[in-house]
Amino acid sequence: MKLGEALADRADATRRVEQLRGRITANARFQEGETPAEDAGALLDVGAATRYASSGRS
Repeated sequence: MKLGEALADRADATRRVEQLRGRITANARFQEGETPAEDAGALLDVGAATRYASSGRS
């Protein structure tokens, strides 16, 4: 059952990365003078944590 769990984890990580990619793209598009919807540094931290978690390291 380890293969099934690994594939499920991989699919979950892929989904999280795609959602994060959309959030980063949306955050990058804002009018001059407006404040971005999310903190870019926080998004990068989430991306790094997702990448680290999906690499199988604990």
